[in-house]
Amino acid sequence: MRVELENNLNSLKNIQMMRPSKNAVPVKIIDTFTRDGINEACEYWKIKNGDVVLLKNSEGGGSQTASLLINMGVKAVLIMDNISHQAQEEFESNMVPLLQADNMQLEMIDQFAIIKTDSLNKEMEKWKNRIENKKIKENNQEILKVIDEYRAKRKRTPDL
Repeated sequence: MRVELENNLNSLKNIQMMRPSKNAVPVKIIDTFTRDGINEACEYWKIKNGDVVLLKNSEGGGSQTASLLINMGVKAVLIMDNISHQAQEEFESNMVPLLQADNMQLEMIDQFAIIKTDSLNKEMEKWKNRIENKKIKENNQEILKVIDEYRAKRKRTPDL
């Protein structure tokens, strides 16, 4: 128990020394994407507004679990596997980037990870552009649907 606590303390000291710099950003690890997993990580890492988190296992979580991270104000969520559709939609609708960790230069060091700032910013920008394009397509489809409904209604009603 003592050895584990000392290791945890050393890991926390290491991550504090690696405060966000121009070149690297610390990534706080959440082992499981569950309410308990998030609460444990919050106790251990003191997750706060602007942090980048990594979900080692994103199974089990849905929109409410995603809301926990969103309400904490995390900057981005990195995932190593697939995440539920509901959670993905929740992150997208709140504009919290959900990024695949294997697309980035992520370094695992002891109990924490770091990511190169350039890599993170590039992936966040790609994600933002993809979401904006998706919203534009959805809006265009909605407009076309309204136009089609209007045309159908006009055909049904006789001219006066």
